[in-house]
Amino acid sequence: MNVEERGVGVVPDAPLDPMASAVLAESVAWRSSWHPDGSRHLVDGDFEFYLHGADATLLRFHGPDGDPRRILDDALRTVSAHGASGLRIAMGLGTFADLDDAEVTRRGGTLVAVVDVVARAVDASVANSVPVPTEIAVRRVQTADDLALFASISERAWGFAPPVLADPGFDVGDPTTRLFIAERVSSAACSASAEPAGDHVGAGGFELAGPTARFWGAAILPAYRGRGAYRALVAARLCDALGCGARLALVHAEQTSSPILQRIGFARYAQRRLTWFPVPGHVDRAQGSWAQGSRAQGSRAQGSRAQGEQR
Repeated sequence: MNVEERGVGVVPDAPLDPMASAVLAESVAWRSSWHPDGSRHLVDGDFEFYLHGADATLLRFHGPDGDPRRILDDALRTVSAHGASGLRIAMGLGTFADLDDAEVTRRGGTLVAVVDVVARAVDASVANSVPVPTEIAVRRVQTADDLALFASISERAWGFAPPVLADPGFDVGDPTTRLFIAERVSSAACSASAEPAGDHVGAGGFELAGPTARFWGAAILPAYRGRGAYRALVAARLCDALGCGARLALVHAEQTSSPILQRIGFARYAQRRLTWFPVPGHVDRAQGSWAQGSRAQGSRAQGSRAQGEQR
């Protein structure tokens, strides 16, 4: 694992500081079974993946640690048996952390998207650490009407409704799943209000996993991007996470949101690289045209529920 993957400025093979170790461990532990509409979700042996078109995307490897080359071979054979001609995996941390560039090249792998692992401590300083426009207020989703509004904003921002709402076990009253709506008003504060305000500008959420707040799903309507709505959602979620007892805020951030987060107190600790591999024995597709189309949707195919934040 190189310096970039282990943490910015970390010398290879040197011990990580406690914060970096905690962030990387929490990132590896954060796994999702999300899959897009129209796909088939499958578990075959140790491999959990979904099929969408000709491609499979590996969601989880449930087996023991081992040689990543052997695990990848097994994964390719498994998805091939289900008709896939390509496989996407997340590299950089976890099961495939030690799969090097030479091996990716040898197998004909193609980089689809890069996601930064960014985090910050959640403590008393969060209340005043993020500059928020006074005309943006954020409130927590608490009712069925709020939930419908959350879905509508997300669909208008992304082009599809947030799949989490269709999960069989989803409950708007679950205290570990916290959803928020950002609205345009005359003045606002960091605290997440429960009262409706004005024009709706964005939505986002986080999941509590022990002391970690996993931020995901920030969707900002196009007309309000670049005007502080995303920062307002981050600030409100940090404040709410503090009130819930969280001590760490973690984001799997796409390249649209990572620079913003790093300007408001988050640090980058690693990168997750979504990489496509051809399945041996299937007719190769034209890499150029495939890669161009996939880069536009790569993070969505991997399970993104965000305008820049992944589930």
